[in-house]
Parts: sequence; C-alpha cells; structure tokens
Amino acid sequence: MFWKKKIKDPQKGELTYLEKTVFEYLISQLPERQSLLVKEQLKYLTLIKRIEYKNDIVTEMYPEQYGIIPKEKLFGRTEEFRLAYVKFKIGGVKYTCEIHMAMGQVFDIRIRPKPDKKEIAAVEFLEAKIDSKLDINTY
Repeated sequence: MFWKKKIKDPQKGELTYLEKTVFEYLISQLPERQSLLVKEQLKYLTLIKRIEYKNDIVTEMYPEQYGIIPKEKLFGRTEEFRLAYVKFKIGGVKYTCEIHMAMGQVFDIRIRPKPDKKEIAAVEFLEAKIDSKLDINTY
C-alpha cells in the first residue's frame, strides 16, 4: 500500500539516553534476581528497530541470532506480557513507558507521548508498576 510508512529492519545500534535511563530505573525497582537478568539480557539485545507513531515511539530489541541468550539468563515466564509500567517527567511534561517481554526476554519499550529527540534533561521518575508474576506462565 502506497500510503503506509515502511518500517525498516532491525539495525545494530544503541538505546537512546532516555531509554537507558528508564532501564536503569527499572533495574533498580526489580527484585534482585530479575534485575540481574534484565541487565544481562540488554548486553545481548544489539539489534534495534524504532517505530515512530503519531503519539508514541516503540523501540524493539533483538539479539543478533535467535537463541543466543543462554537459558539461565531468561525469565521463567515465556509468554508475552508487560513487565513494567513507568511514569516520569521531563521538563514538566509527563510521560508513560511500557516495557514488554516475550519468550523470557525483554522485547520492547514504548514511550508516550513521543519525546523530543533533542531534549536531554533530568528525568524525574514518579511511579513504577511491575508485574508480580515474573517467573510463572499465566496461560
């Protein structure tokens, strides 16, 4: 369809300053075992795909090769679920962020509303809601 925006394939890249800051905060809020797992997984997730919508931006993260992340570094919960919901402020503007997991690993981070690319200001975290069932499949 000629009116749809082409979404590029994942490319080797880095998370933005804001995304890294959100993950650092999330890691500090998770239980010790899960925080170590997320920290280790982020080292393997080197392919980045950014999808920009009108009001939000989604960053999907993939390993360079399927199955490269060792099983002991994966969560016990393998279905797709929302790991955390984080609220924060930058320069007086409130943002919400969702981090999703799939197959036991971090899959994406969604930030709404779409942050200004040039703005690098102090991030003030307001709240983090973390799913309580991190190692048990619910289906």
